[in-house]
Amino acid sequence: MYKRTVSGIMLILLLTGLFSLAINVMPAKSTWTGTVYIRADGSIDPPDAPIQRDGNVYTLTDNITSSGDGIVVERDNIIIDGAGYTVGGTRAFESKGIYVMPWKSNITIKNMIIEDFHYCIYLAYAQQITISNNDIKARCPDFGIFLENSDNSAIVANRISGGGVAVVLKFSCYNSIEWNNITGSWGGIDVIDYSNDNYIANNTLNSVKLAGIEVGDFSSRNYVANNTIIGDSMFGIRVTSGRDNHILRNVIAECTYGMQIFTDNTNIINNIVAHNTYYAVLLCGSECNISNNMLINNWDGIFLYEAQRTTIENNVISQSIRVGIALNGSDYNNIIRNKIDGSKGFDGGGDGIWLVNSDNNDVEGNLMTQNKRFGIAVRDSYWNVLSNNIIALNGEYGIWLYMSHYNQIYHNDFIKNQIQQAYSNDSFNYWDNGYPSGGNYWSDYTGLDADEDGIGDTPYVIDENNIDHYPLMNPYAITPPVPSVIIATVDVNPKTLNLRSRGKWITTYIELPEGYDVGDINVSSILLDDTISANLSAPIAVGDYDNDTVPDLMVCFNWTEVAEYVLSTGIVYGNVTLEISGKLYNGTIFTGTDTILVSSLVGDVNVDGKVDIGDLSLAAMAFGSYPNHPRWNPNANFNQNYEIDIMDIALTAQNYGKHA
Repeated sequence: MYKRTVSGIMLILLLTGLFSLAINVMPAKSTWTGTVYIRADGSIDPPDAPIQRDGNVYTLTDNITSSGDGIVVERDNIIIDGAGYTVGGTRAFESKGIYVMPWKSNITIKNMIIEDFHYCIYLAYAQQITISNNDIKARCPDFGIFLENSDNSAIVANRISGGGVAVVLKFSCYNSIEWNNITGSWGGIDVIDYSNDNYIANNTLNSVKLAGIEVGDFSSRNYVANNTIIGDSMFGIRVTSGRDNHILRNVIAECTYGMQIFTDNTNIINNIVAHNTYYAVLLCGSECNISNNMLINNWDGIFLYEAQRTTIENNVISQSIRVGIALNGSDYNNIIRNKIDGSKGFDGGGDGIWLVNSDNNDVEGNLMTQNKRFGIAVRDSYWNVLSNNIIALNGEYGIWLYMSHYNQIYHNDFIKNQIQQAYSNDSFNYWDNGYPSGGNYWSDYTGLDADEDGIGDTPYVIDENNIDHYPLMNPYAITPPVPSVIIATVDVNPKTLNLRSRGKWITTYIELPEGYDVGDINVSSILLDDTISANLSAPIAVGDYDNDTVPDLMVCFNWTEVAEYVLSTGIVYGNVTLEISGKLYNGTIFTGTDTILVSSLVGDVNVDGKVDIGDLSLAAMAFGSYPNHPRWNPNANFNQNYEIDIMDIALTAQNYGKHA
């Protein structure tokens, strides 16, 4: 009894010591009032301001509150380290939290909280400024970070909440905006007024009111890549003017409109746009490229309005409310090799493709299947070519034409469309390519082929003005080859997983062999053990995460889903091999495996099969942390509330001494 009492006392003392190490105790912060100037000669004005200088490093030692500007920077080549302190304002008009004076360069602003200024950080005519790891809190109509006529700067890993617009680039070029988290602002990232050649990537934007990312006012050659924009935004991405902008590998979900593009020469490639109230992509421009996108459960998939010479290629468009691809007043476009299925039907829709007042377009090699109404609808449209398409199992007509003339429709497969394969009203069109090339395959054709030339001996008649004189006896489309299978290199993280704890994501990095591009992976096809789908709302990005010069695709699986799946196998402790598989857009299958160590013991933080003093130490060190906190350890989150609190410590202590 005496030994157990002593052991309990020693354990309590040890935990008390660990808590004192785990909690970063800082003295109570006071507040210094006024404006601080870092003068051109390096001096701090006034001298009693709470900033400590060590060479070119200026570190805050207290909070600063100002009714005007917070810190005014007149010196080049310095680092301003907030050390976690706050620079706060009173929202005075034109006030600036950090004001970098014109023509300054090579300045770093980091690790501070900035709030309640008209501009939390403002740069004018500055160069090579780095703004990183700050917490910026604004209220509408104030701004978070505002760059005006400032180039070659980096805005990285900041957390910006509230306010008018989180980040603005105005007349600013060659800047990078990366890995920022923006929440609840009126506007997200605005690139305006001839701001060219900027790189906007890997940002997460949640509940931004207007546009998550907007490029406009003649801003060109900007790259918008690997961003995640989710929830309540009016527009996910909006480009209103400029040209040669690139929108690549973004995820947009649960917005009113996915993308709205009013520019020429825009590339929209490898994006995932899902569950938006209206269209996924609206384009009004010319010579654009919309390819390899995944567009799921939007009002319309792709809507071209008065667009010319644009290519829509290799997109997967599924479960649209109204139509998969729609052209209105759009000419000389190419719609090729898209897969469109499951359009649901609302507001006169439920169709695969619409051509309305659109002429001289090429619709080739598409699969339009299981749409509620039509595979393709053509209205008031002339001189289009529809060939090599598979139009099958649609709820009413395979193709529907109204007041449309001189369209060439041949080498298509019309298969088991429910009411009628083709419907024509007040239209005259060409339905074959002559002999021996032939016309279309019709699954309800009953004619014979006595001479066995593959072409029916009698025409397929739609009406007196629309006749396929050379109907094909067999489907024209070549049966696709069995997809090849490639072996991917897969890295699943974390490498140790307590199945009773809770984090947010299980992150997986996928690397394909030489000759294949991870940008061609259809992210919606990725499965863990053929059971759990990659989460399309989680961060999705391409980078070189293992520093081997070969790009990796990062996707995430829901932590709880993975943990429950592994628990269902009955494992208590040991190695588990997980298979990650999926498809490229061309049908190629990839697969790869990785092994992680798991434990189902509550309290086994370090996942070594037993609960001991090491686990108590790790839990104590993580005490008070939460996701994205530097001490966050999800394997210690046993009460599954996304915070390491006293209950997690108690659960670990309660299971002390248990082992697998």
